[in-house]
Amino acid sequence: MTVQIHDSYSRRKVDLPPPPGPIGMYFCGPTVYQRIHIGNARLFALSMCLRRWLALRGYEVKLAENVTDINDLPLPRVPVMRGVQALVAVAPSEVPGRAIARVRRPLRDHVKPWLFWTEHARGLTPNTIVSYALDAKMFVAFCEQIGCVYAEDVPYQIIEAYGAAQRAGLGLQATTVARRYSALKQLFRFLMREGVVSANPVELAIRMKLPPRKPPEHMTMEERELIFTTLGARRDLAGQRHYTLSLFLFYSGLREDETVHLKVEDVHLEPAATAYLRVRDGKGSKDRLVPIVPRLRETLAVYLATTRRVLPPRRFTRTSRRATSGRSWRST
Repeated sequence: MTVQIHDSYSRRKVDLPPPPGPIGMYFCGPTVYQRIHIGNARLFALSMCLRRWLALRGYEVKLAENVTDINDLPLPRVPVMRGVQALVAVAPSEVPGRAIARVRRPLRDHVKPWLFWTEHARGLTPNTIVSYALDAKMFVAFCEQIGCVYAEDVPYQIIEAYGAAQRAGLGLQATTVARRYSALKQLFRFLMREGVVSANPVELAIRMKLPPRKPPEHMTMEERELIFTTLGARRDLAGQRHYTLSLFLFYSGLREDETVHLKVEDVHLEPAATAYLRVRDGKGSKDRLVPIVPRLRETLAVYLATTRRVLPPRRFTRTSRRATSGRSWRST
């Protein structure tokens, strides 16, 4: 029996040459940025087993594997945030700390490995990484200005002083300070795992009290029905479309971009007891099925059978709500 193997160079299966070959194999190894786990051994086990199997059958095999160092990968350059001088103006004159009798690295040297681990091991979004980086850079600058250079020397008093300085020096809201505390908490959690610090000073710090969140305002059932009744009373085609769209957004719970991308063939109204919408590439880039309530099903059935057939087609163009995030749509 002829043995075939997938050739990644030609992207097809090829027959193995008769012994002794030769056969050359290259396996792209892992990029090392954290401690190894059992899943990382799959590549090495597979390559060695294949090489030994071929050698047992008389082939001359040359196997090459690589391991990528973390320093070979590009890390984003993050600017230091403004306001450091304002923080230093109200910083404590003396820094309580403890002496560590071993070779230490400055706190700023731990930021890049932490950002890399946060992005690739935890899989956080680029916007979150940039936000974490800015928060860490500002905290490092604050610590260095008051003489606290090493992570091991950062006690909870410095964390509390940093938060108070942001309120007093920059006039930031408590919610903003809490968000920056969250970034520092993740940084020191990473340093604890690496054995740099023995405790997380952010968890030990007393944080300022956050203002209570106001409950979201919602319309009453009477207000909702008044809107539907007003829109449903319009007999023109545009009015019927607006009525159907408003009812759809309320009863389906779909996001606006999911609604815009919804196709007619993804609206399943029969049988009535199990009517559903098929959302493709929705939130989290996942597909899902959304049940259709009876009131919405009846309205969609009438709209698709009558109004939509005679309406002129409408084109939608994508516009940016903000430069960094969010999506909005306008009809043309």
